[in-house]
This record gives sequence, C-alpha cells and structure tokens, in this order.
Amino acid sequence: MKAFIFLLSISSIFAYESPVYRQGDWNNRDKSAEPQSDQFYEGFFETRVDHFKPLNQTLTRFRYNVNANFFVTGGPLYIYIKDFRDNTTRVIEEGLVVDVSKDTRAAVMTFDMRFFGQNRPTSDASFENLELLTIEQTLADIAMFIRFIREYVGYDDYSTVILFGSGYGGSLAIWAKKRYPTLVTAGYASSGIVSLALYSFTPFDLLEYALMPNLEDTDCRDRLEQAYESLQELMDDGESDIIANRFNLCEPLDTNDPDDVASLYELSVRSLMNYMDTYHITGVRNFCLNMRAILADPLHSFARWIVHEYGDGSCFDHRFSALVERANDIEWDTYSTSTGQRQQYYLQCTQLGGFPVADRFTWIPQNVSLEYHLRKCNEIFGREFDENTLRSAVGTLMLEFQESIEDTLYTNGLIDPWRFFGRLFEEKGTSINIEYHSKSADLASLHLNDPYPLYEAKRQVDSVIREWSVRPTPPPEN
Repeated sequence: MKAFIFLLSISSIFAYESPVYRQGDWNNRDKSAEPQSDQFYEGFFETRVDHFKPLNQTLTRFRYNVNANFFVTGGPLYIYIKDFRDNTTRVIEEGLVVDVSKDTRAAVMTFDMRFFGQNRPTSDASFENLELLTIEQTLADIAMFIRFIREYVGYDDYSTVILFGSGYGGSLAIWAKKRYPTLVTAGYASSGIVSLALYSFTPFDLLEYALMPNLEDTDCRDRLEQAYESLQELMDDGESDIIANRFNLCEPLDTNDPDDVASLYELSVRSLMNYMDTYHITGVRNFCLNMRAILADPLHSFARWIVHEYGDGSCFDHRFSALVERANDIEWDTYSTSTGQRQQYYLQCTQLGGFPVADRFTWIPQNVSLEYHLRKCNEIFGREFDENTLRSAVGTLMLEFQESIEDTLYTNGLIDPWRFFGRLFEEKGTSINIEYHSKSADLASLHLNDPYPLYEAKRQVDSVIREWSVRPTPPPEN
C-alpha cells in the first residue's frame, strides 16, 4: 500500500547518494594551494539540548559535512541550512554556491537541524521531547555551529559567514542573520518562507495563476476546475467506488466524512504543487498536456495523471485516519520521523502556521479549511491546538522577524504557489523574482542554456555572494 502523504512536503526530497566522507588535512591550506577533488569532511560539534535553561548544561553531538575542495585559510564559510525533508548533502557538492566557492576559496558546509536527519537530541519524537524543537532552539544551534566552525575549521574569529537555504532553511538563514548579526555576515533565502501567517488562501489562488500563463493551452486551468466540479458531483451522489477506482484509492472514499474528503482534496492539489516545484514551467506544460488526454472527462485525465506520476502500481491511502496514524509514530527511523513529517507538523502546529486553505472565491473546494488543519494537529499530538493560541505564537515570530534586514537576499519563483510567504519586495536587502520558475531553481549551477530570467537571476545571486565574501577588516587590537 502506497502512502500518498509524502505529497504534503513543502520541499522535494533529493534522490541522491552521498559520497564517502573522510577527514582531510585541509585546515591550514595556504591561499596559493591548488583546489582538491576529495576534500569532503564529516565531523561532529556539540550543542546544548536546551539552550534556554541555565541549569541544564546537557550537550548533544550533531553531525555536519564540509566541502573543502577549494578552501584556503581565511576563506569565507558558506553554510547551507536544510529544508524540511532534505537529508542529503547535494547542495554542498554541486550548484551555484559551490561554483562561487571555487573563486572565493570558501568552505561549503551543512548539517541537519535538530530532530531532523541524524541529529536527534532525544530518545524519540514524543510530544514532550518535541517541545525542544522550536525556532529559537534551532537558531541557537546555528550560532553554536558558527562559533565552532570559526574556531576549529576556519581558525578565524572574523571569517565571513554566509548562510543560505531553501524553503524553511531559507527562513532560518534570514532569521539567524537577524538574531545573531555579529556571527552572520549575510543571509540568502531561496524561496524562503519568511513572511509568516497562520493561514493563507493565497497558495491555492496562486496555483490558478501558475496554470494561466501557459499560452500553448489556455484552457488548462478551466479543465482542472471542471475536474474538481465533477469530483464534487460524484461525492454528492455518493459514488465513492467510482472515485476510488479513478484515483486508485486503497479504500472507497467516505463521502460523509469531511476530514477524509478534505484529505483527498488537499493531497490531489499538493501533488500538482510539488510537481511544479520540481519541473517549473516545463511541469506546467506537461501537466496541461496530460489534462487533454480525455477531453470529454477532465476528472479522468486528472486522476490518470496523478496515478501515473506518483503511483507505483500499489494503491493510495487517502484516509485522514491513516495520515494521523503515520504521523503519530514517535520512534526514530520510522517513515514519519525519518522523513521529518512528524517534526514538520509539530513546527506548523506550534509556531510556523502557514496552513493553505481554500476560500469561496477559488475553484478548490472549501473543505481544506483552518479547522481541518487544526483537527490534524489535535489528532497527531493528542493536544488541543486552538486558533487564538497558534495565532499568538505566529505573531510572536512576526514581531521579531518581519522587519527588513540588511545584507539579505531573497529569490522567489513567480509560478511558485508558496511565493506569498516569501519576500517579493525588500527595502534593505535584495529581492529577485524569477519568471516561469517555481521553487529554488536558482540553487543550480549557472548554465548557458538556462532561460533568460533564470540566467539573470543566478548571475545576480553570484554577484551578491561574491560581494559579501570580501573579507572584513578586523577591529584594531587595543
């Protein structure tokens, strides 16, 4: 039985096999040293389990990885902050920032955030332990890592430190710059979720916009709307078996259960949003082409596309109860904890919010509501999460981090349904909006075959990082 819940990820998981890491003698390389090809280093640093209880000095070890192929003593330190469900090291092995490091002689490094990947400060992911998973605790970990890496890797208290990240990682990069300005030189958020809100109608509304620029198929958006209208009609008529057959569901849809209905709606929309994150305007065109497969039956075309794109022959489990059951597993190395699904839900339910909901002005059914998301929080964690408390928690973060911050860079894809949560305009920093692209296309290497908007965006990112990388003048000694 195939779990459909992976589509709830805000980010895509890289299917990438990491190289074997070894500790190399690269720390004291002179500026004239030749670049290497095998200087990948895996190490550990210590951070406090709880940064905000003075009498609790318990430490835990977190793993980190470094690409030092081009690093020389005194070079910049580029630290990639990972997105939800990105447990790889791909971004420090290849891409635009790695290319820049060849000329700036920087070290590029990354580590899993607390409770994600292999960096697990507690014995399991129970609700009581996850109370140590907060934005503030995570930012303090980043500060600890910077102090460690400056002392033991850079051997320099004044090394230039540039944080960069995608999605949630981009948020942390910017927020760490705000909270620890003496440690962080600059922050770069690629499709960062930095403009907070408890919930928003915009992601679903912007999905409509993403389908409309496709001039080769101006009816694509209308056909998807017709598909959802047909789905609603089948639900109204109680035709659960037909729906199950079309979408290859493991069990017939309970059309009288609002949570099961909302879960199917949300998963089907997220499937398209995640596809666009990966393939950008090419994905839009491919999707619209598939929506023409059965012109007389748009719902059949839509369901056929989902089954073909995300299916592996087994059925999809759409049930709300199955979603809750998977996310309720607190042990490490289960599906829920190894993918970070449970941890991501916890952050959304306690601090981040950012729930996409449908309003009466959009063609996406209104079953996907804030109440639906809050019921999901309540069922997963066995606690009552009310709107006012969560709104206050989100507001606390907004008060600290909503202001413009100097030496920051924000990139957004203009067909990214989540761009509402980014910074499309910035007073003190730099904001770059990329036409025809969705999430974090700018992290890949600059290529002559890139579409012009993407090429220009990457070129500007390259220039900004190089400008930031100029070594600052240390304060005079007394």
